[in-house]
Amino acid sequence: MSWNGNLSRTQAESERSGIISHDHAETTRECLYDLKWHVTSIAHAKSLLGKLVIAAQQLPCNEVIAIGKKSSTELSSIIRYLKGDDPDVVEAAALALAVMSGQGTYTTTNQYGSHSLRTIQKGFAGAGDTLGNQIWPSATRLAEVCQQKGEAYFRGKRVIELGCGPGIPGILAAKLGAADIVLTDFEDGVLEVTRRNVEANNELGSCRIVKLDWRDNLKNFVEEHGTFDIVLAADVVYNAWHADAVATVCSHVLRWNPIAGDYSDVDVPSAMIVLGDRSAREGVELFAETMSSRGFRATDTTEATEMSEWRFVRRGDM
Repeated sequence: MSWNGNLSRTQAESERSGIISHDHAETTRECLYDLKWHVTSIAHAKSLLGKLVIAAQQLPCNEVIAIGKKSSTELSSIIRYLKGDDPDVVEAAALALAVMSGQGTYTTTNQYGSHSLRTIQKGFAGAGDTLGNQIWPSATRLAEVCQQKGEAYFRGKRVIELGCGPGIPGILAAKLGAADIVLTDFEDGVLEVTRRNVEANNELGSCRIVKLDWRDNLKNFVEEHGTFDIVLAADVVYNAWHADAVATVCSHVLRWNPIAGDYSDVDVPSAMIVLGDRSAREGVELFAETMSSRGFRATDTTEATEMSEWRFVRRGDM
C-alpha cells in the first residue's frame, strides 16, 4: 500500500469532515476506545478506523506512538479486523496499526509568530535514516528561537542548516526573509522529506537542498556553495566525534566578519545551535569547549532545562 496515496486521501477526507479543527490527540484516543468497546457493525468499524488514521496523521509521530503505548489494550483490539472478510476493513485496519506504531507519514501545522508552517515527517519504518525523518524537540525549540530573533535578524542573510532533517528551522528562516537558505543532511531519504517540507511551504525558490557529509572535503563545499551569515543546527551532537565534526563544519562555512567591531549584533555572523538532553549525549558537554578551541566565543542562551542552547560568534567579531 502507498503511504503517499493514503496520506493524500486522508488529508482530503479530514478537510471535508472538519477534523482538522478538533483536538487530534483526543480524537485518536476516542477512536481507539470506541473500536474496542462501541463498534456496532463492520461499516462502523471501517468508519472508526478511517477517522483514527486521519486524526493520528495530523499529530507528530512521537506523540502517536506515545498514545498507542498508553492505549495498548485498545490498540490490540484492531488486530481482529485483519482476520475479517471485508478487504476494505482489512486494509483500513492494517493502515491504522501501521500509523499507530509509527510507520506512517504525519502532517502537522505549527504556528511561529505570524508564520504557519506545514510539517511532513515520516515514521519509524525500520530504515537506517528514520531518526532524521523526525521532528525532535530541539528542532522545534530552534524554530522558536528563530521566530524570536525575527525578520530583522534574518532579512537578506545567507543561512545554512546542518543535519536539517525535515528542515523546519531553515524553512522558517526563509519565511523570516533570509535571501538564500541551504538545507543539508547526509541521508538521501531524509533529504527527500526535507524537499517535501520545502515544497509544502512554498519555499522552493529560496531553499536549496544539499547533501553534506561532515567527513567530506569542506573546502570543496565552500567553493561550490560559499560561506554563510547564519548557521542553524539542532540535536546534531551525540558524542565527541560529532562535537568535533560540527565545530569543524562551522569553522569552514560561517562567514568571516571583514570589519570586526563595526557591525551591530544583528550583522555579526553567528551559529545558533540547540542540542538535546546532555545527560544522554556525551558530546554535548564537550561541544562549547570544542567550539572555543576553533576560535568561537559562546553565549549560553539556554531556557529549556532539558536542552542546551548556544549562540557562537568568532572571537574578535564582537
